[in-house]
Amino acid sequence: MIVPPREVRDDLEAANAKLVRAHGFTLNEEAWVWELNRHTVDYSFAYLDHEVVYRETPEGPEVLAVGYEEILALTKDVSLEEQGKLQRWLS
Repeated sequence: MIVPPREVRDDLEAANAKLVRAHGFTLNEEAWVWELNRHTVDYSFAYLDHEVVYRETPEGPEVLAVGYEEILALTKDVSLEEQGKLQRWLS
């Protein structure tokens, strides 16, 4: 699992505060977890030109595979239903 860096948390908190000021609502827990994981993966892997497969957690993304070969090895025996539960990111 990748622990989201302080910069990612600060950016999300600022964006959330902007939503409150502009529209009067805040991210719900599900949206917060999605954004936290997505931004953390982007922050951690933006310099790579590889796809990343990860599982969302409230504490940060659990990276399961990076790059074509690792993703193929991870998913070759996994059902489509289970694959649909995984998140994919590509810079």
